[in-house]
Amino acid sequence: MLKRILKASLLSSLKNSPAALLIGPRQSGKTTLAKEITSFYYDLEVESERLRLDLEWDKITSSNHLVALDEAQSMPDIFPRLRSAIDQKRKQNNRFLLLGSIAPALMNQVSESLSGRIAIHELTPFMFSELDKKQINRHWLCGGFPDGGIISRDTFPKWQSDYITLLAQRDFPLWGLPAPAPTTIRLLKMIAALNGEQWNASKIASNLALN
Repeated sequence: MLKRILKASLLSSLKNSPAALLIGPRQSGKTTLAKEITSFYYDLEVESERLRLDLEWDKITSSNHLVALDEAQSMPDIFPRLRSAIDQKRKQNNRFLLLGSIAPALMNQVSESLSGRIAIHELTPFMFSELDKKQINRHWLCGGFPDGGIISRDTFPKWQSDYITLLAQRDFPLWGLPAPAPTTIRLLKMIAALNGEQWNASKIASNLALN
């Protein structure tokens, strides 16, 4: 397993804060890193996991274990509960690790409910300093996402295509980009093709049949 540079900084923040938020793109390795740090893990996108969290909440808040809550934005009512639990034991650190994609809804919830109670870290896909020489060479072609070809080249390039499609269909509309998925994908391809050139919004819009 490749070591993530952010791990030391994250552990340091948890040592000095009751909670930490680990944000980053989907599939950048947040869940893997969280499971390295703690075995007490809940995926809040899964209904059964949310139910398990509700049933075990009293035990969680009274324990000394670090608890990881993945996809925290999927359960908005968890944030006031976290604030209450933290404030009841304000001097106890290393209690909650929240994971989530970089989304306005998540950051709004954190700022409203957990301001001053949480440290924020962003995990990127793999960086050069986290890879060996062969992986660095593949990084230029495949990018740094763990499942995108950097570890096993067999997944490239289909993984990238599927990833972008799911972003366009699911995440971007939730984040305020309501364009149809095919239009968004065309936009991303055009931006990639024009990398390094002068930005011309009118030309882009014309090719997309937009004003």
